[in-house]
Amino acid sequence: MAHRDAASSESISVVVAAKNAERTISLCVKSALIGLGKNDEVLVFLDGCVDGTGDIVRAIADTRLRVFESESGLGRSEARNYLIGQASNNLISILDADDVALPWRFVVSRKLLRKYDFVFGSAILFGNLPFGLRAAISYPVKLSPALSRHVLASRNPFIHSTASFRKHSLGSDEPYGEFIAEEYVLWVKMANQGRTFYRSRIPMSCYKIHPTQISAQENYQSKVEACAVLRQEKARLRRQVAIPIRRRTVGLWIEEELLELFRRLVRGNRQ
Repeated sequence: MAHRDAASSESISVVVAAKNAERTISLCVKSALIGLGKNDEVLVFLDGCVDGTGDIVRAIADTRLRVFESESGLGRSEARNYLIGQASNNLISILDADDVALPWRFVVSRKLLRKYDFVFGSAILFGNLPFGLRAAISYPVKLSPALSRHVLASRNPFIHSTASFRKHSLGSDEPYGEFIAEEYVLWVKMANQGRTFYRSRIPMSCYKIHPTQISAQENYQSKVEACAVLRQEKARLRRQVAIPIRRRTVGLWIEEELLELFRRLVRGNRQ
């Protein structure tokens, strides 16, 4: 029992909430399994799928894969909360059903989690990119714990499919709420509770850009800014942050400007 407890404290549970993801789920799950060890696991929640997602996942023969299902559909936040509750291990990694984990992701994340509560990386973007690009890299600037708090008070500097954290750092059985930017709300709440964040410049995942994702909607940013809970949590965090972000690093200012330009180009690419 003591050996199992020691193993689970350093082992990773990857959680994947999937809804009608038959085109991408196989590569997503297999990419995670390739990078994991024998005591790690992948948990997939089939959230009201009406396509072949379930058959594809169940055809993957690996004892580290566990599959859960709701025919009615819970929603992505409740699905992730359920999977985190079912996880056998203390280390949790998030992977969206249309994204791909890079082979070294979990080695890097496991090491960083010995020092920080929440860790992220950059990501390789693919899919519906402007100018016919096959791929691009996002967020290649390292963020220390102190700088992460400054940026979080202004915007979300983390790609969700690169996130890893210790389960006990969440402090709640239902960490993800039903918000337009549920992960951003969670990060800011955790920052207000004194959790430490770190973003590596190392790419952790391949992140798919497509026109149907929520963050690609024309009015997504305005909806995020209108979220009352997020505004309240950001206001609390800003009171703790004394130095304006743009005075801290030129690299972050450039990142912000490029991010806004990229959003405009992606929107233009869809039209």
